[in-house]
Amino acid sequence: MEEKSYDPFEELQKEYKKFLDHLVSTGWGSTRFADSPWMPMLNICENSTHYMLHVELPGLDKENIRLVVQGDMLTIQGKKELKHSLQPRRCFHMEIHTGPFYRAIQLPAAVDAAQVEAKYEQGILEVLIKKSPPTSGKKIIEIHTEE
Repeated sequence: MEEKSYDPFEELQKEYKKFLDHLVSTGWGSTRFADSPWMPMLNICENSTHYMLHVELPGLDKENIRLVVQGDMLTIQGKKELKHSLQPRRCFHMEIHTGPFYRAIQLPAAVDAAQVEAKYEQGILEVLIKKSPPTSGKKIIEIHTEE
């Protein structure tokens, strides 16, 4: 068995990517303006039968969320509007993300888009993907709510 040699540049690249991902996820490292693109926070987990995603999307209506599955790629996109009626206004500090968002998540394996369920409740989008043989094609997933 061939032993992999230590590559310090590969380690540096991994650490740099983790650092940049942290900056993006916390909002540091970029100036935020209203209506600038942002990425919602998410968790991806799995068990023996399913992949599970939980995406934080507070303040959105489900009609403003688009969820698409194709092969091993799941995309979530939409737009969050700032719901304030004070116009004109000047903000001194902004941390609430607004504007368009987009996330593309590569799953560990291709999936059957017909085996994907999504529900949106209290600002959390929950996506349940059954591990099954993949099918070809692209599918827009209907998002359900508790009503």
